[in-house]
Amino acid sequence: MVSVLISNSGNFMPGILYKLINVSLIPYFYIFLLGMFVYKFREQLLPVIKEKVWILSACYIMIKILLMNIKLPVSMGVNYDIFSASLLSFVVIGIAYRLGTIRFKNEISYGIFIWHMVVINIAMEIIKINGWGQNISLREILGLLSLIFIVLISYLSTIFVERPLRKIILNKGKRKNE
Repeated sequence: MVSVLISNSGNFMPGILYKLINVSLIPYFYIFLLGMFVYKFREQLLPVIKEKVWILSACYIMIKILLMNIKLPVSMGVNYDIFSASLLSFVVIGIAYRLGTIRFKNEISYGIFIWHMVVINIAMEIIKINGWGQNISLREILGLLSLIFIVLISYLSTIFVERPLRKIILNKGKRKNE
């Protein structure tokens, strides 16, 4: 409800306050709570989510198509609607648990977490500056290039920043124990 209320309150508060609240934890806290709910009831939920992941995926796609074609009089959440975001969370969890344990030589998820909004904001500014808002093909190409760049910069960040820092921190911990 907080995310829905915030997304519909832009006309009732100063613009800067609205923007600051939108990029804070407040409207996205439900995602954290959803993760806590899944963790708390994981014994009951995970088998069902794993088994029904394809049905959940189809429901997610149908909801997104409906919401693209039906304009609601109110926003259903900040930046994206809470229903499809919650459903997408279950889909991602279901697919992850269906795949089982996968080990990557270079885990880049932290780099993606760090860099994704930087790259996305730069891409959005490029779209705005060049007036590409109405040109769907240019937006899609820039979106794909952004995705590739996010993965690349995350990989490089992992190799050249995260790994060396991790070694330094681990070595400091070893010296303290000696």
